[in-house]
Amino acid sequence: MKIATVIVATKSYLDPLEVCLRRTRTAIEHEKADFDHRLIVVTDKASKKKVDVLASNFESREIIAIDMEESGEHYKKDRQILIASLQSTGFDAARRWGCDFLWSV
Repeated sequence: MKIATVIVATKSYLDPLEVCLRRTRTAIEHEKADFDHRLIVVTDKASKKKVDVLASNFESREIIAIDMEESGEHYKKDRQILIASLQSTGFDAARRWGCDFLWSV
């Protein structure tokens, strides 16, 4: 069984990403079932190096950096469309990996 975890985190969300990744790792280690796991994080190009360091505890990971700028107010239409586009990129990567299940965080 293959499980992909997709997380979207642009520059303004890097601080909470550290806690999110730590808790995601704990959840994966807690599970006793035998499965392959891949972490997929979609971020902006300026944040890629920091995300790669934060995600270094994950044996199988893919950090996808998109050339983009955050714009618009949080929780408004423009920002929601941006998040949906980044999620689509992550979901495409999970399908290419051939996951059986996807966990979107």
